[in-house]
Amino acid sequence: MSHKMLLGQIVYSSFAATGFKTVTSAQITTQIQQAFMERVVYQHWNSYKPPKSGFRAVYIHQLSPEQILFGWLYNDGTDDIDRSDVPYFVCYYLATPLLFYFQLEEIFNCLHAGPLVWIDRHRPPETPQNIVMRKSWSYKPVRPGVAIPALIRARSHVALKQGELLNLFVPFNPQDNKADINPQTQKEEIENCAIYTRYLVKAVETGLVSLNDDVNLINSKIRQPYQGYKKNLQRYEQAFVSVVQRDSLFPQDIHNHLKRLQQSLHLIKEDIARVEASFGNTSGSNLNNSSIKHDFPLHILGNLQLSRIVSIGAVILTLTAGAIALNKIKGLLEPQPQPHVINKSTLSQNSLQLQNIPQGLIKYSGSSTFTFLQSPSVISVLQQAHPEFQQLQLRYIEPSTDKTGSSMAIKMLIEGQLSFAQSSRRVQNQEFKQAIARGFPLSEILVGIDGIAVYVNPQLSIPGLTISQLNDIYTGKITNWKSVGGPNLRITPFSYELDDGNIQNAEIVDLFQQEVLNAKPFDSTVKKVRDAIESIRKVARTRGGISYARASKVVSQYAIRPLPLSRKSDQPFVPPFTESNITAVNIPAFVDGSYPITKNIFIIVKRDGSLDEKVGLAYADLLLTPQGQKLIEQSGFVPIR
Repeated sequence: MSHKMLLGQIVYSSFAATGFKTVTSAQITTQIQQAFMERVVYQHWNSYKPPKSGFRAVYIHQLSPEQILFGWLYNDGTDDIDRSDVPYFVCYYLATPLLFYFQLEEIFNCLHAGPLVWIDRHRPPETPQNIVMRKSWSYKPVRPGVAIPALIRARSHVALKQGELLNLFVPFNPQDNKADINPQTQKEEIENCAIYTRYLVKAVETGLVSLNDDVNLINSKIRQPYQGYKKNLQRYEQAFVSVVQRDSLFPQDIHNHLKRLQQSLHLIKEDIARVEASFGNTSGSNLNNSSIKHDFPLHILGNLQLSRIVSIGAVILTLTAGAIALNKIKGLLEPQPQPHVINKSTLSQNSLQLQNIPQGLIKYSGSSTFTFLQSPSVISVLQQAHPEFQQLQLRYIEPSTDKTGSSMAIKMLIEGQLSFAQSSRRVQNQEFKQAIARGFPLSEILVGIDGIAVYVNPQLSIPGLTISQLNDIYTGKITNWKSVGGPNLRITPFSYELDDGNIQNAEIVDLFQQEVLNAKPFDSTVKKVRDAIESIRKVARTRGGISYARASKVVSQYAIRPLPLSRKSDQPFVPPFTESNITAVNIPAFVDGSYPITKNIFIIVKRDGSLDEKVGLAYADLLLTPQGQKLIEQSGFVPIR
């Protein structure tokens, strides 16, 4: 597949006459450079205990769903003033609306191959040029890369589908990497590793293997079916090649035949695209040479007895054999019960059925809960996934007053200033009456659920907490776990800083205060943390620790223990995860309201038969498509489909 990616460059090393410094492309902001230094350089290079000469490693670090850093670290020997063990960090920066499966594969393949260009430490440019990467193995690397084991690649792909931020570091190790191989062999190894990774992810989704299985067990389970899949893929490649050799513009009946063949062979769509892209611009004399004739080198699956520190969703995990189980996808693919919604319109289930979409400039506003979905890049992703929606120009409108949020957006909608509103609460009776007085009713269309999961240190043994007990903990009335059925241990509660303008912190704290504390303030003993990442790390290290975060970010973490909750002492505890898969959000409990700390998010539409009504319904319909629900999930919410 030839997906072009525009990459910025960041290089950190000891440069002649200037010493240690960073040189960057023009597009790299000060904030990105600072994040690179703090989260990559300082994390992976210990100048007091440097790695051995010749060391190299690769890394990936997502700053956000839209920003990713990846690259190589080399021990570059001695600099011009005889300092030994000099680090050389090569980093590429990718800005993308969202990181897709194929882009992550291209990144893995690029890291395997090695850097595209090299900056001379004796003659560094002030601003290195951006790099265009068209295909991750179609260039001659300037230095060797590192083969990332397929199991780590598969885990990263599953984490990406779960909406987690990736943060991994993989050093070169002779036991599971090959060095000094010729370009053709490296190309074949990279392609086979990519194919195997896709198959391994598919095997996880279908339940054939679990990523918490021992490496040898995964090998034994997957070897035979994978070889069968390879044969099926070869059959399709041969069929496709024979068609292209006859006529590159083959008729519809041949196209339909190939489609049926793809389905009967149960091929993965990324492999189909790779085959077709590989031969789309190839002369007939070369088409007989199959590019997938080699067996997958199982050493790339990884000798995971060596500890590799990999952080998925910002929780540091040691990837030894049998470390992680990530089975969430299968559960999310099963049909989920649909909630009752007031005045809900009949919305299409299939994105291809979106019809009668109006044109023009569309104004909307809403709760800060929707901040992620208000991003122009996210709007662009939705429009790219649904070309029929590209004729709409969506523009977020800031209120004329300082008052923002659901109430102001609904008020502006009723007064005719907006086409639709994004709301983190239901329409109030007074607002319904105001709309009726103007000649139209309002519809609430549920598109997702915001929910909080409470978590504790994994060594703490309690069955769960009631909302009243949680209230008493965070208001200082209960200070020892013994009071709620736990050990004689001091409780250390954590919450979030609110003075840095972090909107997500403000949203989650507000929901917790409203639903748990009845709008009362936190006790002075509650310790403040910067964000959910720091909160999880603190609780993981504190035996009596307790904190909270969005459920979608909590249930997949293994360093902490999510707690079941109940509204009252005479009601059963409801876990935020499913019984069959503790890494999957308990969607039915969030949808039916049996889980205590939830807040529905809606698109509010006025039903007056106008252009605004059509726009609002079309936008809500878009968020209820599979792509839209995926964005809802990546925003940190619970999808309803």
